Amino acid sequence: MLKLRVITASVLFPFTLYCILFLSNASFAFVMGSVMLIAAYEWAGLAGFITPLRKMAFVVIVGTVIYSVWLMNFAISSYFMNLFASIFWFFCAVLVLKYPKSASFWKDKSIVIAVMGIILFLLTWYALISIHGIEGLQFAQKTIEGPY
Repeated sequence: MLKLRVITASVLFPFTLYCILFLSNASFAFVMGSVMLIAAYEWAGLAGFITPLRKMAFVVIVGTVIYSVWLMNFAISSYFMNLFASIFWFFCAVLVLKYPKSASFWKDKSIVIAVMGIILFLLTWYALISIHGIEGLQFAQKTIEGPY
């Protein structure tokens, strides 16, 4: 099992590095959105969606939310998104630290797990795109490419 994980990481590392350093922000957003959708399919199983149709419905919902934020052209202020992310992650940390008492909040509640997944994937995607769009990173990309 470890061997398979090492091989997978060895294959994904150069691809990830290429995406970070050489893709435009729009292309990077598309690639990261695709990664979020793959992760959403797996999360749907954790949420208790057993049939492929329900899993795909969850993936479509996550994709729609991410695409809607993209279409709004980040009209939602970064301050609001960062505040929302901080509150969300604080809430998740409390749930983890209070486990097993907090398990009653999400145990056998597919909708709660699904909503938490939607929020998680949106915030993760937004953070990755925001970090990728920072000026310093674009400068580093141009430095690597050289003057020509």
